[in-house]
Amino acid sequence: MKILTLIAFLIINFSIYAEEAEINKKERKANQIYLRRNNAYAAPNEFNMYNSMFPISLSVDIPSIQYNTFGFARYLGDSKFSIEGNFYEYKKTNFAFDRSSLNTGFFSKGNLGTYYRSEQNLFLNYHLIENRVILNLGLQRLQSDLSDGRFGSYNYNFSQNFTGIVAGFLLESPRIYGIYISVGYRYSILNGNSHINYSVVTSGRNAETFEAKDNPFTKSFINEYKVVLGFELNDSILMSLGFIDQSAKVVQNRSQLMTGDPFSTILVRSALEYTATNEYFSSTFASITYKY
Repeated sequence: MKILTLIAFLIINFSIYAEEAEINKKERKANQIYLRRNNAYAAPNEFNMYNSMFPISLSVDIPSIQYNTFGFARYLGDSKFSIEGNFYEYKKTNFAFDRSSLNTGFFSKGNLGTYYRSEQNLFLNYHLIENRVILNLGLQRLQSDLSDGRFGSYNYNFSQNFTGIVAGFLLESPRIYGIYISVGYRYSILNGNSHINYSVVTSGRNAETFEAKDNPFTKSFINEYKVVLGFELNDSILMSLGFIDQSAKVVQNRSQLMTGDPFSTILVRSALEYTATNEYFSSTFASITYKY
């Protein structure tokens, strides 16, 4: 937060210094569509659920993922309001990870299965100061899923499904030879459910299985920070590089998970309540925007 405050302070001072250089250059309102290529590191809460169910084989690293974000922004007539929307989704199979065995202490390669995540945002932006200070309020939806299985052996599915509200701001410097800096912050309050479904065959001969299921109501509180360095190639094309840091506190209702074994029920419930409480994403990106 101190870093964000410092950057904001520098942008404000840079704006004051640069305003005179920009006084004869009118920055026009422009609708936009953009494509963003992201290279991210993901530690979703599904990893925590997985580790709660498999404490003897913990997932300890943060896998990398690549995906595209599509977005648009459109002004509402000549007003200070605009509508902005963006979305992405990705699906990665054979999600490899380093795991540590508590029994041996050795590291080995493992496979988490298939991980899927999607996010949709729709904002109403208010341009408090044109092309300088933007406030936004909107809706956000998140869906994610981690699953794997082997016929006649085991099957698991851990997922989250949230919707809620998001609010934030964006600060942007004037253009100097087409170059600018912007920083942004958003805070989300999301509600939904976590889904836990795990089963393993313990005795093929006797057709016995161990099962654990739960569907707790869940809240997610997300902090997102963004820093962008942009360059206006011309009046229609804008290119940028940036960084997004997103962390979430996840609060599940007290677990009602049930298994066929009372000891296992207590063990897994306690592990879920202790570990399934957060997730983290960070990404660098390159973006191209068309203004019209």
